[in-house]
Amino acid sequence: MYVLSSGRKKKRIPAIRSILSLGSSVFAVMLSERWSSDESEIAVPDVEPDAFYELLRFIYCEKVALTKLIVWPLFYAADKYDVQALKLKCITFLKTSLTPSNLCYYLFKARLLGATDVMNLCFERLSTAATNAIFHCPRDDEVNFCFHDLDIETICCILERNKLEVEEVDLFKSILGWAKLECRRKNLRTNVKNMRRLLEPVLPLIRFRLMSLSEFTEVVSNSGILSIEEELSILTYLISRPRPENLRPIPRFQKSIKILICDEKSRGNYNVQVNCSDTVAELRKKLKGRAVPRDDGARHGMSSHERPDRDERRCGRQYYEDDTRRRRRYVDPAPIRVVATTDTGGIADTDILKHENVRLVNSRPLSDYGIGNESIILLQSAQSQQRQIIREARPGALQNEANKLTPCEKI
Repeated sequence: MYVLSSGRKKKRIPAIRSILSLGSSVFAVMLSERWSSDESEIAVPDVEPDAFYELLRFIYCEKVALTKLIVWPLFYAADKYDVQALKLKCITFLKTSLTPSNLCYYLFKARLLGATDVMNLCFERLSTAATNAIFHCPRDDEVNFCFHDLDIETICCILERNKLEVEEVDLFKSILGWAKLECRRKNLRTNVKNMRRLLEPVLPLIRFRLMSLSEFTEVVSNSGILSIEEELSILTYLISRPRPENLRPIPRFQKSIKILICDEKSRGNYNVQVNCSDTVAELRKKLKGRAVPRDDGARHGMSSHERPDRDERRCGRQYYEDDTRRRRRYVDPAPIRVVATTDTGGIADTDILKHENVRLVNSRPLSDYGIGNESIILLQSAQSQQRQIIREARPGALQNEANKLTPCEKI
């Protein structure tokens, strides 16, 4: 006779020793003559009655009724009493019933019970469904468990992952929400000091340097969680162009962004889809061979105010008047086939890419220059860059070294 206690309630379940000994090696040791006592009842305080009943039912007739509520207590019982066949059935059920809404709960229970297979599967699903799993609170679910109900150890396990498809600023917001609820659960005042103390193990695992400058200043700085020294260190990194390589964080996922290319040669603008982790050399490959056709007037060296409208074109001899009221002959251009060359918007090896007036180096990733979604990159030729340097040079700056004035040696 087994006595199972669940709180104040106790439930007695009769069983046959010989059958239990055949179905479980742990039961065989417990019921042997050396370990067994004369008492007819054996207390089992750490297993829920319903789960223990399903365990005995599986040992007797190899049948089990699995649900989301009973699968984890039953997995614990099967692991404790070494019923491997039932344990495998529980793992199979957990894998098939895993969804983004119960992913946090399954990960929490798998870590506590040491279910390595289920943990690995949860981390694999979490890498692609992190946004839904972290921000979805299934209050109508029978489990009623979400990210804010996790313990600090499980949260640290999640933040240690290198593959996590979620924005770092959204992850920080969710961590702040967890800290507020944890203060209430521990009967603490919800203030910055108590939240900082609870988040001490978590903050080093948050990759603040993956955030944009606006995200960090508007969300992280306003929260007051970080100290002034910590904020200054991160802000120094975010405003650096280019950013230090030794402080570069590992991105959790391939973030796709759309940037605007302003081509000075063709005077055209176009969008390009890239990843933040792409290098400048990879961006050049995407720009090579790209044609940005100019209009007819630009092909013939005329400005926009010099080109005639269609209504101004006449039969026979065609004339039009520009802003100076001079009659100039208009020649209808022959159709020109657009070729992907540097004259029509392609990029040459000598061309220069700039962002925020900083020249981009081919070996650097785009994230080192703070390039994010809707950033603007200037494409200019090397000749225009040289002309710009000459225009911006001060008088005497381009003289030969021999003609430069040298300071007095007596000073």
